[in-house]
Amino acid sequence: MKNIWFVVILFLPLMLSGQDTDEQGERDNKALVNRPAAIGFGAGISFSKTLIKGLVPADSYLPGFSYEMSFQYQFSPHWFLSSGVHHESKGHRTRFPSYRCYNYLSIPLMINIQSGGRHVSGYAGAGGYGAYLLKMYSTTIRKNSESLSHYPRENFKLQRDRTDAYERIDLGLAAQTGVKLTLNECAMLDLQVRFTHGLISSLAHAKILHRSLFTSLSFQYRF
Repeated sequence: MKNIWFVVILFLPLMLSGQDTDEQGERDNKALVNRPAAIGFGAGISFSKTLIKGLVPADSYLPGFSYEMSFQYQFSPHWFLSSGVHHESKGHRTRFPSYRCYNYLSIPLMINIQSGGRHVSGYAGAGGYGAYLLKMYSTTIRKNSESLSHYPRENFKLQRDRTDAYERIDLGLAAQTGVKLTLNECAMLDLQVRFTHGLISSLAHAKILHRSLFTSLSFQYRF
């Protein structure tokens, strides 16, 4: 049942935008092929959770951030290729007051199907990604151990850089869906939701795979 809902959510923008397709919209889509390439800049938020040891989910999702420089190439009115360079944070919270955060430089490569009208079009795509670990750190929140009553019991953060203990390369699968808002012949806004699932463990002696959901808004310029 969960897989069915995932497919419905993935293709929902595509199905909704397809209802508004008209002859003028088709002509506009074909005109976009005259400017097949687009470069964009955007930012967004992420919610990630890792699968650890026997592929058991970590305790809770960790909110994060993403920044991106994206690239798209429209090789037909209804199909386009998307890629780019993304700075992403992934990780998870534990049942103890602590969390693990991984900062990656990621390059996705996606093939997308697109449908829509004159100003609004939806798309859905799938592909994969390759990522390089920039930094991994763990943060633990501990309480002051002072027992004297006149000392305040304050929480403090203990952060440790553990980058060298983890594998640098991460590879995985990705799926995305989104809506494009055309502003003029050259400019558009792209609201996107992307799901990624890692395939390579970030630790040599234990399985730690990343699962992440990204939501981003970017400005695209066609040329």
